[in-house]
Parts: sequence; structure tokens; C-alpha cells
Amino acid sequence: MTARVLWMSALGAWGLVVAAGRAQTVCNRTGPDVIVGEILTPSNYPASGGVDAFSFGTYACNVGDTPALWIAETNQHPVIAQNVYRLSTVDGSTRFEQVGMSWLKHGFYALSDVLCCPTCLPTDGTRLGVGCADAYVSSRNAMQANLGPRWEVNAHTGAFPYPPSNPPYTTGAPDRRLQVALADLVVGGQYFIEAHYVTADDAAAGNQNNNASYASATVSAVGLEYSMQLASLTTRETPAIAAWKAADPAVTESRLQIPGDGLVIVSSRATAIAGGRWHYEYAVYNMNSDQGVGSIRVPVPLAASVTNIGFHDVVYRNGDGVGSVNVSGTDWPTTRSELGLTWSTPAFAANPNGNAIRWGTLYNFRLDSDRPPAASGSLTLGLWKSSQSFAVAAQVPSAGGCYANCDGGQVVPLLSAADYICFMNRFAAGDAWANCDASTTMPLLNVLDFVCFNTKFAGGCAAP
Repeated sequence: MTARVLWMSALGAWGLVVAAGRAQTVCNRTGPDVIVGEILTPSNYPASGGVDAFSFGTYACNVGDTPALWIAETNQHPVIAQNVYRLSTVDGSTRFEQVGMSWLKHGFYALSDVLCCPTCLPTDGTRLGVGCADAYVSSRNAMQANLGPRWEVNAHTGAFPYPPSNPPYTTGAPDRRLQVALADLVVGGQYFIEAHYVTADDAAAGNQNNNASYASATVSAVGLEYSMQLASLTTRETPAIAAWKAADPAVTESRLQIPGDGLVIVSSRATAIAGGRWHYEYAVYNMNSDQGVGSIRVPVPLAASVTNIGFHDVVYRNGDGVGSVNVSGTDWPTTRSELGLTWSTPAFAANPNGNAIRWGTLYNFRLDSDRPPAASGSLTLGLWKSSQSFAVAAQVPSAGGCYANCDGGQVVPLLSAADYICFMNRFAAGDAWANCDASTTMPLLNVLDFVCFNTKFAGGCAAP
């Protein structure tokens, strides 16, 4: 442990500087409560086979009132996942996609640094003490022999077998590290790094939903490959999907806590595009649900025009699946019915290596339609390992196609002063729905939208 202690002494001093530069995290919560206090300077590795590789250091904090287990060579320690996301704008519509993921670093020997909390109660290294912090530098998080697959971990309970499965890998290559396809790396692009600790005693205390944090990153070209560097301090206790709404306030973000299971976050955005049409963008992030997500249904009326149906997932590599076989990369097909447009993948019972939205992954679904967004609505998520489904608030196409019926009223007459008030409130809030004339010039919302709404209101609506 001597070498590691020497590494950490410098990091500990750095941590004090960072802690002094921002508001203190709330500490002394009930039970062990492990969070990512800071994402640290990365290591960049050679690309191979069209895939580049990175690794970031991580600084964990125990902000609970009970020491957290950190016992090496058992299943009583955290596992650490890393993800890469990209925020982009395509044809005027923002989208947030996962473009990379790592295998899991297995924790060992907790240090007793100070980072998130003002004091630390030191331990012998088999536990992360109350108020204490523990760091792994990026090279340590990239040691391939110590990285295990994700599929064996239940991120809701923190349970996993030890030792982990260990299929063959190529040393010195991207294998098992934080991998991103070269095609997904763009100089000047907006990227976000997410670090996520999963640990059993933290989960038993009900504290597993704050274990992911994120920071922004930049990409620079180095010959035929790329280098990645941090561009911000870490946003603590918040998964990276929150960066989409932070950058685009018109995004709707909804949280689904599955009973007896984990947390799923759904973000959605409706954007007016050319030709009086609308683009609908959905991001479904499974933070720690073991059930996984196997289907999504958006309630698009059969009478509505639908084009440009799309799907985006993340690639599993190096044997991260049952039997050391990669999880399937088959895109989810779509079906359309009176209930809406549905994307789905085969159930767990049919294929344990099916392309479900497993923990620590984010998938995207998108479409264009002639229907403006409803004043309020929801989509339906179906679980992968069971037949359960849940309605989640989201921006979805309107059912009736009567734009002027802003408040969604069903009492005749459909249009009233309440619709004017509804429109003005949505306009004031910067809601993309209020872009009545579907303008693509800035500012998107202006007096012409009021004229447009008045014209549609005067035109009336047919009775339901």
C-alpha cells in the first residue's frame, strides 16, 4: 500500500484546495453514503480497431454517519463504472447520447483523506471512514486485470460475485477501459464524463441514488486518435443526463423509481423544425435498475404523420455479457398501433444477452411528426425482466391535433380564455410548444407566435 499512499498524499492536498473553492456537501447522513466527490485527471490510451480508450481518476467520499465497507478481494467493496456522453445539436434539435462505457474497477483499501466533508474519522483501510475520501488515479482505474464486467452486478442492491468473470483481453489496447468509437469523437464537441460507485452497504441504507457524478470534458486531436481532458469541476450526486436539461432548459426530465428496484430517468424534448413539423427526442437512462428497460411507447396518433424514426444505443465490448459473450447490439425495431409508436427488444427470458437498457446506460429514441406537443402527456416504459410497465411524464405529440386547445380541455366549446392564458404561460416559460409558427430563426418565440395562435384560435376546433 505504500506506493498508493504516496500517490494519494498529493491528491489529498489537491482535494483540500477544491473543497475550499465550492460549497460544502451535506455530510453526516444516515448510514454509509458513498458519492463521487471529484472526477480526476484522465489517462489517454492508444486507439485500436476504430476505438479509442481513456480512464479518469475518481475521488469517493463517505458523506454518511457510518463507515462504508471497502474490503479487498471480497464482494464487500465498491465497483466503479465510467461513462462518456455527447451533447449535440442536429437540425436545430439538441440530443444527449451515450457514446462510451468502461468495465468496472473493483475497490480496495480506503484512504482517509478530506474532500467533501470538513472532518474525517480514519480507519484501517477496510472501510471508508465517516467524512473521509478515497481516490484512485486514472491509471489505477485502467488496470485491465482488475476490471470486471457489468452484467454480474445488481446496481440496486450492490450485490456481485467475487472474483468477477475474466474473459481474455489484449493488454495495452482499449480492452475493458473507457472506450469510445473514433467516429464519435469530434474536436470542439461537448462531452460529459460520469463516474458511478455501486456498493452493497450504501444500497442497503437506501443511498444508492446519489452515487453518480459528472464533469464536462473536451476532446483534442493527437495524430489519428484523440485526447480527452476535463473542462469543469464535478457536479456531485447527479448523473450526467442532467447536463442535457442544464444546457437546454426546455427539456423535460422525469424520474421513475421502480418499486423494489432502481431509478430510471427519462428526458424529452420537442423542437419545432422546418415544414411545420416537430422533432421528438427521448433519452432513457437506467441508473441502477436490475430489471432493466425493454420497451418504450410514445403515444403517437395513427392519423399523425411520422418520419425519421431513430434509435441509438451504446456498444458492449470484450465479452461483457452472460457467458463472456457481448450483449447484443441489435437496434430496437418499431411497431405502430392505435396505442402509439413502440420500440422494443426481446425479453430477458428470450435472450439474457438481449439489448436492454441495463444499469449505467442511456438509450435514445426519436421521431418527427406533424403534431405539436401536447400540453401534458406521458410515454410508457416496459421493464425487461418482467411484464411491468409505467407511465412517465414526457413531451409527446398531441392527440387531437388542435393546436389552439392549449389546456387540453375536453368540454365543448374546446376553446376558451383558459387556452389564451395557457399559451401566454408557455410562451413566458420559453416552452418550445409556443413556437406556433414553427420558426427556425432566432429568437424562436416572438410576436408572430401570438399572431399564429390567434389565427388558430379563431379557426376553432372540432368537437372531440
